[in-house]
Amino acid sequence: MTDHYGPGHHALTFDDASGASREYLLFVPEGTVRGLVVMFHPFGGRPELVMNGGTDDGYLTRPLTGAASAADALGLVVLAPRSRGRELDGVSLAWKGHLDAVWAVSESLRDSFGLKSVGAGGLSMGGLEALVFAGQHPQGVPAVWSANPIVNLASWRDHLAGTSSPESDSGLAEQIDMEVGGPPQALPLEYAARSPFDYVESLSDVRIRLVWSPADTVIPNQRAVHAGALATRIRERCGDVIEIVVTHRSEDASIDNGRFAHEACDVREGMAWLAEQLNHSHQGGIA
Repeated sequence: MTDHYGPGHHALTFDDASGASREYLLFVPEGTVRGLVVMFHPFGGRPELVMNGGTDDGYLTRPLTGAASAADALGLVVLAPRSRGRELDGVSLAWKGHLDAVWAVSESLRDSFGLKSVGAGGLSMGGLEALVFAGQHPQGVPAVWSANPIVNLASWRDHLAGTSSPESDSGLAEQIDMEVGGPPQALPLEYAARSPFDYVESLSDVRIRLVWSPADTVIPNQRAVHAGALATRIRERCGDVIEIVVTHRSEDASIDNGRFAHEACDVREGMAWLAEQLNHSHQGGIA
């Protein structure tokens, strides 16, 4: 499927198991390759955003540091998939067909570069997909980093569909229904299969770094419903989870601070942490 790619940026296109064409961005650092990281992008975003950074023409309220710049210093190969779900482009929401295709490419790259494992990370929907990806392949993905993730997809969808919340967005709820196949009340198992809660047992064998903000209004109730609740369940199973709670506010009064807090994503710090975990993994175990 893949060759040994030289340093720099590469655009990749492969057919998945169903014959559908899927796109990826790949970055290969100069010098020795020390690890491979899959970086998933947010809901409706693009792989160019997580790979190269910036605000993606206003998609984000605060600039994101691109994974490629950090990866070059750390000796990491980065694979950034373009989201393609069951029905929608840009809104895959941890659909198994999407993640299976990512795993197939990741395995080939891992073997091509002579590595033993794969790390994963992401913000928001990217954080959801990174966690489910690791939960599906705990032996192959020993470390995952997730910032303000969707964890309980059914709860988030119902929040978006609600009429009493100022942050509600029925249009996004309709997209989720289209992607999953219907509302949570009609398809509880389908929603559960796209939630990290369905993978708590396997995630307890993965080293996890969860960064979340109680001020997040894009994915609200992070403590009780999403990242905080997931950390609690993993600890109950003696899993290894680092939980970092942050609060950020913009100095610009015109910016929505709830959205600004949601985008609290230190890519350099997350990539450095993954590099350390992968180094331990390649030496024979996570410390």
